[in-house]
Amino acid sequence: MAIVDAIRSVVEEERAVVIEASTGTGKTVSALAGILDVTLDKGLKVLYSTRTNAQQKQVIAEARAISEKRPIRVIALQGRRNLCLLAKDDMELKSSTPEEHTLLCADRKKAAIREARLARERESTLSRTIDEEVLEAESRVGLADLLMSDDRPSKEQRRRDRIEQRRGIKPCGYFAGLLDHDINALAEWVWSEHPTAERFSEECHSRGICAYEAAKRLIPEADVTVVPYNFAFHPFMRRRMESMMGTLDTIVLVVDEAHNLPDFARDLASASLSMASLDRCDAEARSAKDPLLAEETKAVKFIAILREIITDLVEEYVYEDDGALPPYEVGTELMSRLGVTSLRVGEILTDLHRHGSAIRDAKRAAGRLPRSYLFNLSNFLTFWREMMEEDYMQLVIGGPNPAIEAFCMDPARVTGAVNAFHSSVHMSGTLRPLDEYRDSIGLPDETPLLIVPSPFPAKNLKVGYINDVTTRYEEIRFDHDNRARMMNYLLTWLGNVDRSSAVFFPSYRLMNEFLDSGLTARVKRPMFVERQGMSQAEFMTLVNKYKKAIPDPDAVDKVAVPETEGPTISTKKPVLFGVMGGRIGEGMDFPGEQLEMVVIVGMPFPKPTARQRALQHYYDIKFGRGFEYTIHAPAGRKIRQAIGRLIRSEEDRGVAMILDKRANHYTKEIPGLRLSADPMAELTTFWKKDSTL
Repeated sequence: MAIVDAIRSVVEEERAVVIEASTGTGKTVSALAGILDVTLDKGLKVLYSTRTNAQQKQVIAEARAISEKRPIRVIALQGRRNLCLLAKDDMELKSSTPEEHTLLCADRKKAAIREARLARERESTLSRTIDEEVLEAESRVGLADLLMSDDRPSKEQRRRDRIEQRRGIKPCGYFAGLLDHDINALAEWVWSEHPTAERFSEECHSRGICAYEAAKRLIPEADVTVVPYNFAFHPFMRRRMESMMGTLDTIVLVVDEAHNLPDFARDLASASLSMASLDRCDAEARSAKDPLLAEETKAVKFIAILREIITDLVEEYVYEDDGALPPYEVGTELMSRLGVTSLRVGEILTDLHRHGSAIRDAKRAAGRLPRSYLFNLSNFLTFWREMMEEDYMQLVIGGPNPAIEAFCMDPARVTGAVNAFHSSVHMSGTLRPLDEYRDSIGLPDETPLLIVPSPFPAKNLKVGYINDVTTRYEEIRFDHDNRARMMNYLLTWLGNVDRSSAVFFPSYRLMNEFLDSGLTARVKRPMFVERQGMSQAEFMTLVNKYKKAIPDPDAVDKVAVPETEGPTISTKKPVLFGVMGGRIGEGMDFPGEQLEMVVIVGMPFPKPTARQRALQHYYDIKFGRGFEYTIHAPAGRKIRQAIGRLIRSEEDRGVAMILDKRANHYTKEIPGLRLSADPMAELTTFWKKDSTL
């Protein structure tokens, strides 16, 4: 296959490649096959990064199939919080940041090692039963020095142990279980079963051992390690992976569903300070007896001034959603309202950091999560003062929880690390224009760009658009006939096309407006709506209920529907409502009759916010293609992702209709897209068995 050969070549040449390959082209298995052809012979490692857990499971499934022909060692890793068995029943741990969880975990591991040592001392048989591999791994978090190389601990060590015992830090029982566990038996099970991260966690739970720490011990022996994006792109976590896998120049990086990477990187490099976080800072300052900062300003007063500044900035600069702030506006206001110099503001932040550190240390000593909101506040304000202005935009955000935000416009600040890897493979079904992706994340200009066409018959998918409606702001808001036509199209198609359907909107707000203005009342079939802010459990329950609502095609229960004004629904097949770019619109599989028709209500162009205008201007300056890179291309990807839910195999057939005349600008990016002159007739014709399109 061309894709396997292309990937094999770039790995051999120590280069990167960007690939767009439709679902069904086997890009996951092809990538693994091409990479492993080289890495297994040269002793290189593979770090396979994914955006979601569902994608991670797909990689494990493909690796399992490859291993049947050529044995490979694969392990899936998720974040410490996801795998930590203690966090499952601890609400505070569930809300922890990676840093907070790591610090608490390190203390509990120390306590577990201390308890193990004291137990051995009591038995007078302390020995090196914890092998060198464990010592080497734990030395990275400062634990190796807690185990003595002598047969008995020194007097000083025993004194330190007794002090530690009084600190109130509880040892982690799961880590304690790992210290005495037969890691070779676990490894044998993993290398033969190729479990998902969830299955691995369940197995570790049954053995009474820590899944995260067990995975860390197995990673050095793995040929392929499957991880979330964070482990490849967060600097601290990437260094941890290096410590287990080897230097980056010995690792081949795979970025799956790579169209998500630029936004992920921007979010990772951005930071914000909200009113809600200031409320938590205020409560913490009061509980700490309102510490004095720089010998003249009380913490509570300092926080109150920050609240006033954000409130005034919202009133002055926010238009609709957000506003761009002039450089140094926050710092100038802070100095003015405090009546101090820039130097004194720096001293205030230093003291704020010191008090926050003391709060964290006190909580840590008591065995609690080492969290301090004052500490986080000092870090944010220090970052705000020192940020590189050419890559960042200072924003103020309105809404129910106003905030100031340091928005990173250049994802390459995070993704540039890909060039340090031995080689990298970037794949997605929706990456066009590929040069935009290459430029955005900082790959070399000579990086190969490859488009693999869909292997499925073109006649299996019909894609059309309507040219007398649009969701353009002025028309959707003020042209009532335009909105009425859109509603009529929806009711007509959902009422007369007896197919499992999904309707995607550009935003939750517009979706809710349509649902509340007639769709909910008149669509007389099972309806399932993806709501904003749904938890993962709630979302999966919604999807499962939708799939269960699809009737048996051999026993469709037709129901009589009372006559109503306008089109009505005549079957019980379900319909999903969601947004483009949401969880239904990206990454979910609906094979066969689980999804047969997609209706896209409008173009998912970003709102012309201050953030969006700044991003477009930045790309105009950097690449001379601001509109194409920040508006046209992202909208096209979202549409193609939504359409991509339809065809997942060569047996699938489906129709996608776009309710927006601006879709005519995407005839090059969306294969088969054409104007529908008589959409209802075309839909009816398509579903005839003898249809040839």
